[in-house]
Amino acid sequence: MTEQSIRRRILITMAMSGGEIKKEICMELCGSKPYYKKLMQQMKEKGEAETIFGCHPRTLHIKKNGVMQIADDVPRIMARYEARQLAVNEEKSYRRATISQVIYNMYLAGVRYEPQKKETLSNQREQADTASVYYAPYEIKGKSDENRGSKLCGILIFQQESILLYNMEDHNIKWIKAVEENTQTTLFKLWGKMGTARQIIFGTGMEQIIMENNVKEQEQFVHWLNDGENIRVFSVKKQDMEQYLEKLEKE
Repeated sequence: MTEQSIRRRILITMAMSGGEIKKEICMELCGSKPYYKKLMQQMKEKGEAETIFGCHPRTLHIKKNGVMQIADDVPRIMARYEARQLAVNEEKSYRRATISQVIYNMYLAGVRYEPQKKETLSNQREQADTASVYYAPYEIKGKSDENRGSKLCGILIFQQESILLYNMEDHNIKWIKAVEENTQTTLFKLWGKMGTARQIIFGTGMEQIIMENNVKEQEQFVHWLNDGENIRVFSVKKQDMEQYLEKLEKE
């Protein structure tokens, strides 16, 4: 990739996640630590991004000049920026990082995710196109106060089926069952199809949680989503997602 395409991909991911991207993703896109440092220094000098310290995982945050660079690529991004929806927020930093990882996973798997290259969610269900499409949480309209606090990191439309996406990174996440159930109901209403949705949970070493026989309290989120044998758990690797999509095509 060219420097311009790397910078653009980083900025779009930040915009879609709520304003931040994991440092590790940027380093992987750059291909080497020296090149990453060079590019990040350029973006900081141009007022496009800044490093957020004190949070785990370490992230980069989009700034005004970065928003202006992708105004044509991400509809309403400037309005969201001016409404401070992308402002630095330590409480939201971890969630933004988890969403940025899911967006990057979609990119690796060849899923259509950039806002200007896809229909809105409400229009997508009317399309005959069966290409895989990803929608970030902010793109899922119809959200209500009942859905606040959901750990949903977006949805994947695959062959006109909606799949809920979560990311646990390297530890179990806190959740409220009623909130996740309400979020799923909201999605079904938007998508116009009721039923039991599949889920994909990304994470690091999460396979071990599913394989354990004893259900511990902190594992309830995973096992609740496992109702109906819908769960799929991956480490964050390109081949995991590719293999899963190939399997879905055969079902």
